[in-house]
Amino acid sequence: MRTSFKRLPFKNFLICLAIAFGNVTYGYHAAIIGTTLSQPTFLIYFGIENETKERSANADALIGAMNGSFQAGSLLGVITTGMILTRYGCKMAIFYAATCCTIGAAIVTASQNVAMFIAFRSVAGFGSGLLQVSRCYAGPVYTAELSPPKFRGFFVGMNGLMIAVGFGLASWVGLAFNSLVSDSEAQWRGPLGIGILFCLMSIGFLPFLPESPRWRMMHAQNEEAWITLREIHDSDGDEQLHHFAVREYNQIRKQVELDCTLDSSWKHMFHKPSYRRRCLLVIAYAFLGESTAMLVITNYGSILYKQLGYDNHSQIVLEAAYQVIPFVGNLVGCLIVDRVGRRTLMLASLVGCNIFVALEAAMVAVYADSASNEAGLKMGVAVLFCFIFCYAIGVDVAGIVFYGEIFPNHIRAKGLTLAVGARTLTDLVYLEAATTAFANIGWRFFLVFNVILTVGTVVMYFVLPETRGLPLEEVAAIFGDKDEVRSYIHQINDEDNNTALPEFSDTEVGESKCELDPSKGSEYLHLEYVGA
Repeated sequence: MRTSFKRLPFKNFLICLAIAFGNVTYGYHAAIIGTTLSQPTFLIYFGIENETKERSANADALIGAMNGSFQAGSLLGVITTGMILTRYGCKMAIFYAATCCTIGAAIVTASQNVAMFIAFRSVAGFGSGLLQVSRCYAGPVYTAELSPPKFRGFFVGMNGLMIAVGFGLASWVGLAFNSLVSDSEAQWRGPLGIGILFCLMSIGFLPFLPESPRWRMMHAQNEEAWITLREIHDSDGDEQLHHFAVREYNQIRKQVELDCTLDSSWKHMFHKPSYRRRCLLVIAYAFLGESTAMLVITNYGSILYKQLGYDNHSQIVLEAAYQVIPFVGNLVGCLIVDRVGRRTLMLASLVGCNIFVALEAAMVAVYADSASNEAGLKMGVAVLFCFIFCYAIGVDVAGIVFYGEIFPNHIRAKGLTLAVGARTLTDLVYLEAATTAFANIGWRFFLVFNVILTVGTVVMYFVLPETRGLPLEEVAAIFGDKDEVRSYIHQINDEDNNTALPEFSDTEVGESKCELDPSKGSEYLHLEYVGA
């Protein structure tokens, strides 16, 4: 499927870009610990190293706790966010997440001792977990719900691009403070504190963003949903008739009426085979994506560079350069995902990551702690750069798009919670183990990732579907749920008079509202018709 950018709907594009910008916040907070751990003044302040660069006996445990507490808090945030998304919508979820993240980041920045830093790092992680699910929903799904199908991969892919921007900014800000700021505490407190600005910017964009049309329809706000669809789809040459907006409105309305009658409990998600397949797919791919060792390399890059013989300043410079590559990879992925397809990029990315992780293991095994072979040391760095490019172009961009497409409306928030929860739990295990593993088995730790990726990629080859170009309401059909697709957009045509502009009144009959039924543990269980 070729995407023509000559007819790019720019109003829609700007809205989706503003939504995606919030991922800068998550990317920055997730990555800033990488450069922080490379700051000598930080390591000395918290007793991880002394003035002569000798590591303390509990250095590995402290570093592991700093990373692990963040992921543990993030996991708690992930668990709570789905309820907010479903009940209050994307915009409120983003506000809640960004506020929690702001508070956590502020306290971490002001930490006075290592216990305080670790404790409130978990608070920052909690906010980040909220933000991660909110952005994984409000990014891939929120953006997907505001995008025409032919541009959906590009628009949704911008979320991964903005995460890469956040990662890059964290590294370059850390480098700038290390190089230009002489105050020892400001060198590491400054970069941590700057992350607060991105949280506030996320909140600042919210008044200018529309709520998801699908969420509005599920809460009896059909007229508001129509206004949003009409405004964001007015650049296809039919500003007066709004043909595409009318077709999409009618399709969403019919689908919502059906979705509101479907069971969305956690039990049903794993009991129904087609739902269970979706859940297992996102959990498995999220697990594999983190089993590429991406976050281990990002957060412990300083350890790898040190093992390859680079000093502290060189480690920060290399970390900053390393974080430029994901931006390039994400940009390429955004531009080709609608042409190449999700499945191809997702599989190719896993294969590429596996190859480069194996090469990095070889470089560390042969050249670690040896400055005698400059070419070998540079090769070790180059392999890391190639690795992160492969990750960004597929696992990051195509994976994010995929998570936002495969779940039907009534379980989408829970489905995204599963995906992000799987990622966070996987990261928690790997990051807690990484410092001890690097200290005891060194390069052999990478072999764990190689084995997992090899087996996982083979499995994914046989089970991953392609979702490119399908309206969200029609994705269910490829999982065998044709009875859950109320209508197909190509069937909504002029002959059926379905391109007439919708009309609304205060007593409109058939306006739908999905009611909550907590007693059965479901988000939406039945459809209440209001009016007449």
